[in-house]
Amino acid sequence: MKNYSIADLLVGTYYRPTSFNRKPLAGVINYAEKRGNIYVGENADAYAIRFRPDGSILDYWATITVSHAD
Repeated sequence: MKNYSIADLLVGTYYRPTSFNRKPLAGVINYAEKRGNIYVGENADAYAIRFRPDGSILDYWATITVSHAD
């Protein structure tokens, strides 16, 4: 049985920003990496993601928070 990390599971999922200015930049995540230099609270981790918006040839970066239960 293969073990998956959260970063592995994020790749290939659809990213939909909540910020009004970034709403048109929704697209598929093609890279994810855990960020250890950001504190987001208990039971959560920050991830740097790279995604490509629909109909674009450019990639964009964002930081997201993923909650988890211990």
